[in-house]
Amino acid sequence: MQIRPLANYVVIRRLKMDDPLTNIVIANAPTYKRDQGEVLAVGDTVSNVKVGDNVLFEQTEGIETKVGDEELVILKEENLMGILL
Repeated sequence: MQIRPLANYVVIRRLKMDDPLTNIVIANAPTYKRDQGEVLAVGDTVSNVKVGDNVLFEQTEGIETKVGDEELVILKEENLMGILL
C-alpha cells in the first residue's frame, strides 16, 4: 500500500538513530523519537522540498501512521524546519 499526500502535506520516514545509548532501557525515562526524516512523498502544492530530501521537522506536529510495515509521519510543509545537507 502507498500513500499520496494532498495539498501542502509531506510524508516522512524517520531516520534511524545511530546513538549506541538508544539500546539502553531505563525505567520511567522518557522515550525520544528522531526529529529528522526522509521525504517519501509530497503534495501538489509543496514547493520547498522534494522526494529524497532529508529534513528536520517539529516532533510535536503531524500525524504518525503505519502504512504496510513502515511507520510514517504526515505533516504540513510549514512544520518542516530545514533541509539537511
